[in-house]
Amino acid sequence: MPQPIMFEDFEVIPQLIALGLPKEVMLDILDKAAGERANVNANDPASTPGNEMRRWLTRFLREDKRLTALGWVSCAHNQLEGIRNDQLKRKLVALNTDAQAGFLGKSPVSISDKGPKAEKAIKGNEDRRQWRLFADPAMEIDPIENYDFLYFCVHASDKSLSAEISRPSGLISGFVAEYSQRIVLCQPGEKPGLRRPGPVPEEFAEVEQPEIARKG
Repeated sequence: MPQPIMFEDFEVIPQLIALGLPKEVMLDILDKAAGERANVNANDPASTPGNEMRRWLTRFLREDKRLTALGWVSCAHNQLEGIRNDQLKRKLVALNTDAQAGFLGKSPVSISDKGPKAEKAIKGNEDRRQWRLFADPAMEIDPIENYDFLYFCVHASDKSLSAEISRPSGLISGFVAEYSQRIVLCQPGEKPGLRRPGPVPEEFAEVEQPEIARKG
């Protein structure tokens, strides 16, 4: 079933402003996180690339003063680490996906399966979207449970970076793979891939101190 997807600036930019996640801010955070992720090399454990990308995306989302000014704060509710906006009633979490992030023909799939906390948040999205009552009115509900749940879907490789802000609506075999809305920040091929820092040129690696001769 095709999912609503936005990729042209004339619709992406105003939609992201309405979400409190300006495009230029999100692309800046993507670039900074990718710069840190580029320090990973083949000698690191296999899980390091994804962990590092998620780590730095989350840190930069929380530290960005432009997002703070728009009402975003750090959030670890239900062990889903990210940021939330209490005015807009939204929560955003970084998600590493396959190369289909930002791809118009197919939806991105998370590179790891998600647990019951994420599944519950995604189910809440669909319950609200379809106006289903999913809780006993007599129960006291944590207000954050009713926040709209969004993913900052990112793919980072040596070939390119791609990303989107998307509203998950379902999982397939435990992997996030279905979305009710996708807002593309950059498509595959629009941004260069990871650039690992090269070795320091030998002539700059060690600078000899000049000798100072005293006049006698």
